[in-house]
Amino acid sequence: KICFSEVGVDEMLWDDMHKNDMIWPTVSEVYEYRKDVYDIVVDAIMNHPSLDDVSGEGVVVNQDHPMWSLFMGFEHERIHLETSSVLFRETPIEFVQRPKNF
Repeated sequence: KICFSEVGVDEMLWDDMHKNDMIWPTVSEVYEYRKDVYDIVVDAIMNHPSLDDVSGEGVVVNQDHPMWSLFMGFEHERIHLETSSVLFRETPIEFVQRPKNF
């Protein structure tokens, strides 16, 4: 079994002691995993009854809402994007490349 989603970036020594002992997935395995997660999330957004705006006044998603964890995931992803943008800004420009078709 390959597990890669449990490892984060942490400056603590104890977090890094065994990172090289792990079996890391291939790029295609990560791509398939991300595609599967994307499909599940899109399906939840499009079809979960708690997100239906039956009143026409909008849906409020707060900590008591059944889809709160999904919105926490959005915020978690936003934090990763923010962190990446800082790393890009701190990288010398000659090492930054624009992806093809971006």
